Amino acid sequence: MLQRLFTAILITVAMLIATISVEAGTLAEDRQAAEEGNAQAQYEIGSRYISGRDVAQDYAEAVRWLRMAADQGHSGAQNNLGVMYLGGMGVLQDYSQAAIWLGKATNQGNASAQYQLGNMYYYGLGMDIDYHQAAEWYRQAADQGNVFAQGSLGRQYLIGAGVEKNYPEAAQLFRKAAQQGDAGSQYMLSMMMMYKLISEPEGSPKEAVDLLRQSAEKGYAPAQYTMAAAYSQINRYSEAIPLYEAAVSKNYPPAQNNLAVHYAMGFGVSKDYAKAIELYRKAAAKGHPRAMSSIGFMFKVGQGVNQDHREAFTWFQRAAEAGFPEACSNLGMVYYLGQGVQKDDAQAYYWLQLAVGGKYPVDQGILAKLEKNLPLEKVNETRKRVRDWQDKHAYWTDWVEFLMYGWRL
Repeated sequence: MLQRLFTAILITVAMLIATISVEAGTLAEDRQAAEEGNAQAQYEIGSRYISGRDVAQDYAEAVRWLRMAADQGHSGAQNNLGVMYLGGMGVLQDYSQAAIWLGKATNQGNASAQYQLGNMYYYGLGMDIDYHQAAEWYRQAADQGNVFAQGSLGRQYLIGAGVEKNYPEAAQLFRKAAQQGDAGSQYMLSMMMMYKLISEPEGSPKEAVDLLRQSAEKGYAPAQYTMAAAYSQINRYSEAIPLYEAAVSKNYPPAQNNLAVHYAMGFGVSKDYAKAIELYRKAAAKGHPRAMSSIGFMFKVGQGVNQDHREAFTWFQRAAEAGFPEACSNLGMVYYLGQGVQKDDAQAYYWLQLAVGGKYPVDQGILAKLEKNLPLEKVNETRKRVRDWQDKHAYWTDWVEFLMYGWRL
């Protein structure tokens, strides 16, 4: 929930800045007109204090001027005042006030406010999460050409949140936003092509690469990461490392994990276990199970840290519970060998079977031995536990990682 909230506020701030007018007169002209009660000028002055254009940035002063304009019915001011309450900028964060002011702006057809209300429903800000309502508000804004709403609604169609999953519709929305230069939508459309979720001619490899490169050049971390991974696969480390570093500077977990791998293995950089585990920990703190599993391995073998089987068990367990198949295998072997935890054949069998379900190679001889030694009722009970887990959870795959980290982080 905290990650969703943080993400939503980042989007909110970006959207607010995007809606600031650049058609104002001089500062003196705007101030005089604002003091005379002109709503547009009051909005302009408020916008100046948000961005720090020709004045010292001051959110509280921005709120004061925006409120004057909003009280006169200025929809842009109502939207921006709602956003200030949403993000707690210049005022105490207050979702109910945010909804009131955004609602006033939507009554006038303000697309930015429609998009922001969509965010409130999507992220559950001051209200229950309601993906259907989010989609309705995003759709109204998207129909007016709002690039952020087009991308957000596209993602809902991609994953089937609040709407029926529809890849062609998702691609169409991403394309509309991409054509307006939106880096996130350029990336998402590129990835849909690469995953072959849309057919030719839209999914041509050249267009996919061009879109990915455009997104990366705009500084979009997921695109920088994806390009870096592609360069790394063909050993073009001198091109991969700077892109990984750019994405890491934006605290992007998959890039933190992959750059850690480079430091652990000495690929394109000097081998540095301390740097590797530092990066792994940053990614793990944001819930990245590959990084958690790698930390477990470093503790298991004493790589850059003192060997500690109990600590290794803890990290393997966290990653396995998140559905990472390799960690399921590692955790199964820890239980099988009794390293850092009491030996437990039933638990070993359970986690190794989960690893098999996640298509991770497991020593079949060990599985057969465990199956032979365990009572039949325990074998059947464990298999049922595996099926129950699989019914309720998803394994961590590249696709899951893309869906979790690919959108506006």
